[in-house]
Amino acid sequence: MRARRETRFTLALVLLAVLAGLGRPHRAASAPAEGADPTMERMLETRYQAWWQWVEDHRFEFGSSSRSTAWMYDNEPYRQLLALGPRALPCIAARVRRDGTLADALMRIAGVKFHLHRTAVAPGHSLWTVEEFPGFEQADRAPDYIALLLRWWNVERFHTPERFAKLYAERQALLQQGDAKGAQEKYQRIQNLGIAVLPCLLDKIGQGATDLAPIMSALTNGAVKPDASPADCAKWWNAHKQEWTLPPATTDQAK
Repeated sequence: MRARRETRFTLALVLLAVLAGLGRPHRAASAPAEGADPTMERMLETRYQAWWQWVEDHRFEFGSSSRSTAWMYDNEPYRQLLALGPRALPCIAARVRRDGTLADALMRIAGVKFHLHRTAVAPGHSLWTVEEFPGFEQADRAPDYIALLLRWWNVERFHTPERFAKLYAERQALLQQGDAKGAQEKYQRIQNLGIAVLPCLLDKIGQGATDLAPIMSALTNGAVKPDASPADCAKWWNAHKQEWTLPPATTDQAK
């Protein structure tokens, strides 16, 4: 039996996932996210409506000339929506459950990426697994990316500390073996854990692992400098941890 590694799902797959809903009339938000900040709910709704109006106004200008939906996400109203940052993620995740058009925002703000693998198990049949979700399996059809994002939000992000510890230990072992390529792959996997890994990075950087600072920089969109010292990283975190710390599990997630 031969396994074939699939390339990482990228933004293009998220765009394809929402393509079918492009012509559907926009629906306003219904029930707010559990424990969400009402002010943030209103801000998200205002920016969502402004973005969707832009999409409606430019649909025939851009949509008729391209099979891609990338134009929907490359404009100032959408950038303003993304600028709400991590504090908007509970509201965005609640909206994605009803309408996948903001799956891209959930992915970009969270900084999370997944790696899917397909293994042929019989003629015409295959088994899909997700590297970041131990134990996850799906037969024949590739998992839906929006469903994976929601699974990450509802379940998998809470396992980030142990996954970071495993990846970090594997990277250290590869470095000791002189396997620079393998170590770099583990380094990227750590970054792909998204902003849920920030407290873990801060702890290791504080212990002297300053080579992790570029990951912290990438996940914070440059708010932390790639060459930041442990003291600089700690100072930034203490000033911004309320904004960048993801919320604990809600009642719905615990079910």
